[in-house]
Amino acid sequence: MGFLLYLLYIISYFLHLPARIPALGVMRFDFVLAIVLFIVLLSSKLRDENGQKYKPQKFLELLVIYIIITFPMVTWPGSVLDVGAEPWIKAALFFFFTVKAIKSEVQFKIAIWFFVGCQVFRVLEPTYLHLTDGYWGSIAFSHVGGNSVLNRLSGAPLDVVNPTQLSWVAVNVVSFLFYLGWQGGNFGKVLVISISPLFFYGFALTGARGGMVCMAIVILGIVWFSKNRVRNAVIASVLVVIVMAVFFGKMSSDLQTRYLSLVESDVAGADTVQGRFNALNRYIKTLSYRPVIGNGLGTSREVNWNYSGNSSQITHCMYLEIAQELGFVGLFIFLLYMFSIYKLLHAARALVREKKLTGTWIDRTIKALLVWFFMDVVYSISVFGLRSWEWYLFGGFATLALYFAEQADCQEVTEAQITGDEITHRRFRGNV
Repeated sequence: MGFLLYLLYIISYFLHLPARIPALGVMRFDFVLAIVLFIVLLSSKLRDENGQKYKPQKFLELLVIYIIITFPMVTWPGSVLDVGAEPWIKAALFFFFTVKAIKSEVQFKIAIWFFVGCQVFRVLEPTYLHLTDGYWGSIAFSHVGGNSVLNRLSGAPLDVVNPTQLSWVAVNVVSFLFYLGWQGGNFGKVLVISISPLFFYGFALTGARGGMVCMAIVILGIVWFSKNRVRNAVIASVLVVIVMAVFFGKMSSDLQTRYLSLVESDVAGADTVQGRFNALNRYIKTLSYRPVIGNGLGTSREVNWNYSGNSSQITHCMYLEIAQELGFVGLFIFLLYMFSIYKLLHAARALVREKKLTGTWIDRTIKALLVWFFMDVVYSISVFGLRSWEWYLFGGFATLALYFAEQADCQEVTEAQITGDEITHRRFRGNV
């Protein structure tokens, strides 16, 4: 029951069912579902081999306690309740729902593929609308070389992601498509080949330069964790050149210029790169206001408006955003949570090697999560994310990866210790 509700929560959260089905929106379906799921899973617990909570859960619980304790002392408590609390709770619950609802490796596989399927759909839907109806969803402005306007692909009309976020939705699942799809057998290869052209074409249409950088990190990560790094680096380089040549040739000239602005300062779009750095410099100065405990969850926009004087946007850097809202104490706790995810994945990979599980599904899942981790550590420098889902959902996935690596070892030991008489007895009982 809990697992099925968890899958429904994944679908509703990512595909925005309340927006697609008005009746669900009226009844606050996501919120109601989260409450029901919380009650159903309240008694469920996940513990390591020593009966202890895993480190990511401990640090996330510490962050929750910290937010509650400091709430009376923040600058704008009303904004915390009105703007910050609900989206953060819905996102953070992903960790607890994940580690409590999934009870077996089969359920873990199903949950990951439900997640990947939702993200692939979110990329393919606007791409299909673009090809059939000319949909773009967003525009970008530049003042270099004269005023210019660039069409960029954002999420579908009922989705809530801008072009940069859409590119990140795509990048998030590439490592899973490779390790669990491409390396998962012939069916997985067919699946990846069938969706790749439309998937990566939609990714290119976002015009997201940060997304392109993160895609490069994912490719480098996959090469790094491969057995033959030199050979695979050459293969990856050739494939990237071919793919980029094909897609670059099909792009409009203004979209080509958008990507060239990463390395050329005199083309349209280059001013937005410099503008991003200028904005970050202004936002850093706001950290002098209430640096210890911050101004409150969800108040980044107000901090920038009141203290930087010329911006009403959320800080475009997760680390600065956390420092503004939760102070350096809160940032330190969140960094401990992030680092605990890496240590957990590192321990899981070591365990897989020790127990000779290399090449198994759990081994490939751990590699996919490690590649994602390094990518998002970099991506978080240029995107808001404290109230986004990724660090909480993947923190839960990472915790389960170690848990099931430990369980696989226990199952192997148990079977190896079965005596001949016990095997005969089990077979006899099975024939009755």
